[in-house]
Amino acid sequence: VVVVVVVVVVAVVVIVFVAVVVIVVIVVVVIVVVVVIVVVVVVVVVVVVAVSCPVRDVCCRVVKVPSTAFPTDLDGYSLLPLMAESEGGRAVNARPDFIVSQFHGKNI
Repeated sequence: VVVVVVVVVVAVVVIVFVAVVVIVVIVVVVIVVVVVIVVVVVVVVVVVVAVSCPVRDVCCRVVKVPSTAFPTDLDGYSLLPLMAESEGGRAVNARPDFIVSQFHGKNI
């Protein structure tokens, strides 16, 4: 009789332990999935904002820089196409090894 009681108690303890381990694993998986979803949503929002808005709009909206802080009488073109990454030490799109940018305006 004692042996049967011990076997039943051990079986119940093992079943409870396995159930707790399964619940913990499920909770961890759910937390990881939620974190991954949040990170993906944040990255998508940042990319959409960065692609759809000019730098001026992003600065005004995200960093809260007032639009009056930007000069309005500048001309020229973006240097970003000239700053492409290199592959194997050779420049992509035949970009130069350096970029010179100058602005001579009234406020300098």
